Amino acid sequence: SEWTLYQYYFENGAWQWKPPLGTAGKITSSTATSTYGGVLRVFARGLDGGLNQDYFQNGQWHEQSLGGQVSSGPAASDYGGVLRVFVRGQDAGLWQYYYENGTWKTQPLGFMITSGTATSTYNNVLRVFARGTDGALHQYYFENGRWKEQSLGGQITSGPAASDYGGVLRVFARGTDGALYQYYYENGTWKIQPIGGQITSGPATSTYNGVLRVFARGGDGALWQYYFENGAWKWQPIGGAIR
Repeated sequence: SEWTLYQYYFENGAWQWKPPLGTAGKITSSTATSTYGGVLRVFARGLDGGLNQDYFQNGQWHEQSLGGQVSSGPAASDYGGVLRVFVRGQDAGLWQYYYENGTWKTQPLGFMITSGTATSTYNNVLRVFARGTDGALHQYYFENGRWKEQSLGGQITSGPAASDYGGVLRVFARGTDGALYQYYYENGTWKIQPIGGQITSGPATSTYNGVLRVFARGGDGALWQYYFENGAWKWQPIGGAIR
């Protein structure tokens, strides 16, 4: 499927939106965003199947093809002063695009994945999350100069979203029953918690006003917010219709 990339932004107490970004504004995956070098950047798969970067510089949006062939939405991270983007390649392997010495480079990491990716740095270790070939959530992490893999168990049916909240690393995904699940790392052990509800897309997560929030499309096609408040998970329809 082909989509047009728009920017929604909250300004002067109201949500507003801008027309398509970049020179073409056409994408074929979900997006990831990062600010690097003082420049806001958005990553997605382009019409040619390669990874594209849309970036805001000198008061306008620009578009740049980073090449390759990708088959998932990306995840972006600034780790060790290097901007890194993780995607599933056309070969179903996990790939890293990284910007070093003024040039974009690509690297296959040698793992097979079956979903889009999420990334987080926790305890100074760069981590990437995706569904493995066994349907479980997997963690890929860079330690002692090499990439390693760990199965976190369970069964998920979407790409994940990751967050470090309250000093606890948390990963969210849709389970086989359609509910939202949380994987969290506590006291040296990964644990799984069903949060409930029904979602029909992969999640995204953010912390705002000190509240952990997870966003996904509900069974009614609208955007829903799941948020953790006063020690309990709650959910709320935001409205609209999303794809």
